[in-house]
Amino acid sequence: MKKLFQNKSVRSIMIALLSLGILGIIYAVVINLNTNTDTAKKTPVDNSIIITDHATSDIVKIENTASDFFISKTDEGFSLNGTADENVSPVAVYSYVSSLSRLYAVREIKKFDDIKEFGLDDSNKKIIITLKDNKKITCILGDMTPAKGEYYFMIEGEDKIYTVEETTATLFSKTTNEFMDKFIATLDPTKITTMEIKKGGKTVLSFTTNEASNSFEDTLSGFKMTYPYDSILYSSAFDTFLPSFAVSVQAIEYIEKNVSDTEKYGFGSGYELTITQGDEKIRLLYGDKVENAVYTMIEGKNDVFTTDLTLYNLISTVKPFDLISKYVSLYNIENISLVEIQGQGKSHKLQIDRKKDKYSINGKSVDWDTIRPIYQVIIGVTAAGEAVTEKMGETVLTVTFTGKEGKKETVTYKEYDDRNYSVIKSSNAIPFTVLRKNVDAILSELSKY
Repeated sequence: MKKLFQNKSVRSIMIALLSLGILGIIYAVVINLNTNTDTAKKTPVDNSIIITDHATSDIVKIENTASDFFISKTDEGFSLNGTADENVSPVAVYSYVSSLSRLYAVREIKKFDDIKEFGLDDSNKKIIITLKDNKKITCILGDMTPAKGEYYFMIEGEDKIYTVEETTATLFSKTTNEFMDKFIATLDPTKITTMEIKKGGKTVLSFTTNEASNSFEDTLSGFKMTYPYDSILYSSAFDTFLPSFAVSVQAIEYIEKNVSDTEKYGFGSGYELTITQGDEKIRLLYGDKVENAVYTMIEGKNDVFTTDLTLYNLISTVKPFDLISKYVSLYNIENISLVEIQGQGKSHKLQIDRKKDKYSINGKSVDWDTIRPIYQVIIGVTAAGEAVTEKMGETVLTVTFTGKEGKKETVTYKEYDDRNYSVIKSSNAIPFTVLRKNVDAILSELSKY
């Protein structure tokens, strides 16, 4: 029994050893297959193998046949396509030259039969490097390796094939556009003094800084709309709108330089944004949208490029009415000397002298606590929206404000519908609608005097 047990143990050990041997053979086969994925046999080498090594200063010209551009050495550095284009980034050009001055390989292919196997025979991806001794080095990029992430590479005239990393391969696909300085302009809301938005050449919105000396209106806002309304920009919408212009305008891609036909990009019917900030005036022109961008130009340059939709969406969707103060006549009492009201066949006068603290209603002297709430009712009427001129009826009430310097502003309320009156100011050609009850409250207060 003991002998049988021993024989079984020996047999089990033999079977286990045999199984391990088979697994070893299978593993060796798999490894061999993985290391021979490419057609030719490859000998792994240190990835610091240097293919070319030249000082950047030794390079006098680089020609990229795939992207059809060249870089040449000048007294100042390097130029792109032989021109002094202010939009070209010297840093980007130098970086490209520097990258080509020393090229590294991941590995060298020791044995191969035909370069056709690697896509190197008829490759149109060539970079020709000319050195100052007129020696030319033609770099050729082939197919991507089956292992991905690497590409076949060779120097024309040499009997060697390498694989290079994808970062090296991207040097062959570099385009002229990638050398361009993408910076266009910086907008700073804290410095903006004027803004105008146009569509198809017609003004949609314009505003400027609010000068209290030229207005009755309270200086609650530092800005005043000049089109389409004459009103201070005092609203939560404007508080969001203006800071949104803290934008660095960057080109995504240069489309055409020295463009002669801007209409094909939609500029004739597009939006325009003109901003004055300090001593700087910036005018951006927008054409048609394309994918997630929009054709753009900037005044002073005849180039078409694309930008993202940040500013375009801002100016193309803004509603001027949302930005203004909804108060019809928010005039600071400190700037007013006389208020004349006519309505329902009656006339009323509020005389105000804040400096001397003297006030009267219809010739009767009153104190500050009496006149203040009445004045607040007069200036507390708010607009609900734009009115249709054709629907405006007979005049119901007029309120004329006279400033301390003699300037006048008349606010006229007219019949409109069952719920609203319409109102129009002498300084604003566009009428609004206001609730009837708020206007009727003015006459109700004054009927006490």
